[in-house]
Amino acid sequence: MKEIKTRQGSTWRFYQHITAHTMRRTAITTLLVMGVSEVMVRRISGHAPGSKEFYKYVGIAQEYLNHEVRNAYKKLVELSSTSPSKSY
Repeated sequence: MKEIKTRQGSTWRFYQHITAHTMRRTAITTLLVMGVSEVMVRRISGHAPGSKEFYKYVGIAQEYLNHEVRNAYKKLVELSSTSPSKSY
């Protein structure tokens, strides 16, 4: 952990700089990453269908999911190349 000081010398506290909107964006992205349907997240967040702003979150969540799928695929390839093949 690193302490960050303001110009006046007081400690900069992270929680003092988080807004309600930041937490709202985090919640929307987290719900999408967890697999909650876009329709449900849009209803929870109050975004209109076809909202351009909402699809920013979808893009972020999709990038995260793509990354995780690529990692899982790499692990499967590594596993299949190191385990002996069985013939039945």
